[in-house]
Amino acid sequence: MRKLIKRVLFFLFTKYRDRVVAHFTDEFAIAIKRHPELGEPAEGEDAWLKKWQAYGKGVSLNTYRVSSHEVAPDINILPFSICRNVVEPVLTPEQYHSFYSDKNSFGLLFDKNDMPRTYFRCMNGVFFDGDYKGVKASDMLNCIGDATEIFVKPTNLQGGKGAAIYKKENGKFVNTKGEDLNVETLLKEYKANFIIQERFSQSEFMAQFNPTSVNTIRMTAYRNPQTGETRVLRAFVRMGGKGAFVDNTHSGGMYAGIDDNGKLLPFVINNFGDRKSIHNDIDFEHTTFVIPNYEAVKAFAIRLTRRMPHMHLFAFDIAIDVNGLPKLIEVNTSSFDPALSHMTLGPTFREYTDEIVEYCAKQKDKLDIDIVRSYNH
Repeated sequence: MRKLIKRVLFFLFTKYRDRVVAHFTDEFAIAIKRHPELGEPAEGEDAWLKKWQAYGKGVSLNTYRVSSHEVAPDINILPFSICRNVVEPVLTPEQYHSFYSDKNSFGLLFDKNDMPRTYFRCMNGVFFDGDYKGVKASDMLNCIGDATEIFVKPTNLQGGKGAAIYKKENGKFVNTKGEDLNVETLLKEYKANFIIQERFSQSEFMAQFNPTSVNTIRMTAYRNPQTGETRVLRAFVRMGGKGAFVDNTHSGGMYAGIDDNGKLLPFVINNFGDRKSIHNDIDFEHTTFVIPNYEAVKAFAIRLTRRMPHMHLFAFDIAIDVNGLPKLIEVNTSSFDPALSHMTLGPTFREYTDEIVEYCAKQKDKLDIDIVRSYNH
């Protein structure tokens, strides 16, 4: 009976695994379909394949080929399958994802001055004000106070999904569809978990990339589990498309890589490999942009990592307010995406690649199958 159960579990694991593989390799497949030259053989791919197949079968050359043609061949380009199966399960344990990525958890973890102001919360159908004091549904407008523009979003989704802006008109808050703000509508839209925050006012520098969206800096960081030393890995400016109020690529947004000194690269790109020198009528090729006080942004990200002791790999979305101060918008704790780094700045884990992968590979035997199966092979 035990052998039968094990076979069934293995079969289910394999079927689930293969389904996830197809999902996570889709972006590179789309990039090659749109730009066939990115799928051509690249220098050094045999050595790259030999290195990474030691950590798992089914390593796809698409990752290496696209990355090599976009930036340069580098043996430290990390295959998606290794990132999902070897690195993430160890550095971002799945059992903590839901808590750390829940926007309603942020106020418990981080200083409220490091985030946009929160007026009202719905957590599993229970209502709280911005300071987690229990309130009634009918208290919502009192919690919002004299704000004239607010931002409502689900707390368990990422990438700006489900977000809505409400403006005060004739004493009522109305969204872009002309719908009034009320608890019943929000519960129908967001089920039992949403948050109401101030409509964030960003710095003039960040607003120039797209004035209708809050444009953020996606900054990734790594904390060495053995030494506790934390390093910023890569960073990008995310900017919305014209008229969009979110900055993610699925809504027409683009990314611009940031070098170690805060200077933007002379082009923008999305996660499908579409590269442009002009976006929102801005000529990135012939204009120099440097993030003001960039060292403070990096220090801010490192400070945030100290509030997440279970995690060792981080991806923060950071906005810059009108006073030039960094503010946390979102934390990404799962599905760490190295594609944009590979296609703009180089290997996502930089010179720490071997250190990270070798450590994680040694820890893999401690993982439960229920955790591993959530990642591609």
